[in-house]
Amino acid sequence: MSYNETDWVRAITKLVELTSKQEISWDIFTEYEADAWTTVDRAYMAPLNDRYYVVKSSRFKKYVDEDEWFWAIKFEFEVYTQEIHSDYVKIASAPDLSVISTLYSVVESNFAFKQDALKGLLD
Repeated sequence: MSYNETDWVRAITKLVELTSKQEISWDIFTEYEADAWTTVDRAYMAPLNDRYYVVKSSRFKKYVDEDEWFWAIKFEFEVYTQEIHSDYVKIASAPDLSVISTLYSVVESNFAFKQDALKGLLD
């Protein structure tokens, strides 16, 4: 048995809701698995119910033909656990869904607010 797209959409939508209500908090995350074809611009992580949820904005080379390529953007959503005295372990990755970009946008805004990005400008 596995999760279907509807399950992923419901879970990610729940995280959008919790983030919007400021019931969960996101921080910068740097312990993701990297690869040679993708550049992660930024990743955020939030702990909830013994799981660590990560949303990332990445760029990858999308090839038009053998020699020509351009940078394309993708948003990724992953679920991690953390073993005692060990690194984070990825246990799941969501399929490519448009709702992930919505989550990323909400998380980025939440993080900017938490960091007081407009400090001194709104007085």
